[in-house]
Amino acid sequence: MQKYSFKTKLEIVKIYNRGEAGMKHLAKLYGTNKVSVKTWIHAYNNLGIKGLRPLKKSPTYSFEFKKNIVKLYLKGNISYMDLVDRFKLKDPSTIKGWGQTYKKKGVKGLIPRKGALFIMPKKVKNAKRNLEKIPKTMEEALKLLKEQKHLLELKEIEIEFIKKRML
Repeated sequence: MQKYSFKTKLEIVKIYNRGEAGMKHLAKLYGTNKVSVKTWIHAYNNLGIKGLRPLKKSPTYSFEFKKNIVKLYLKGNISYMDLVDRFKLKDPSTIKGWGQTYKKKGVKGLIPRKGALFIMPKKVKNAKRNLEKIPKTMEEALKLLKEQKHLLELKEIEIEFIKKRML
């Protein structure tokens, strides 16, 4: 259950937008933190009332969409908030989470999971992986090559990002 109602969030945003109080003051007044207030204000200003309403179901995003967002962010020229604005997302923590997942698990971490996570024993996993590498048709071979090329491109972006961070 969420701590702050839609009505409370809307009240905070309206007070801020009228210029009656700053984020820090509103956060203290309503017993929350400045980051939450900033997120609510941004969501309202970007998406309107819809940005403050609780979601009935978490939105799902395609692998391609996540990959492209992470790619844009890793280039270093655009912030989480700018990406949220540009792609009309509700919360910057969504993008931040994708970025962290990408750093930990690579591009495969961005692939949407369906159902419960099943951990396969290593021997079976390795045997299956070896069988999966052998394409049965020319189309499968081309698809596999495209996927490998794509993974290489993402690895290059990741290396570029790490180099920038080190400088």
